[in-house]
Amino acid sequence: MGIRVGKRTRDRLAAAVAVTVAAATGATVVSGQAAAKPIAAPADFNGDGYRDVVVPAPMAKVGGKDGAGVA
Repeated sequence: MGIRVGKRTRDRLAAAVAVTVAAATGATVVSGQAAAKPIAAPADFNGDGYRDVVVPAPMAKVGGKDGAGVA
């Protein structure tokens, strides 16, 4: 049995632990632009050579979970 804390406290604790671990291991944050792998055709997300269409579906059911498209 553990100590019960709220989500906000748990999130803050997780952030503090992450910062401590990063500082202790010498991890650094690199600023600048990220480089992405070039794609064969514009908007070819799955690499099959054809353009793909992306449609938002906020009420979608994915893997048995309702509302999987909601941020």
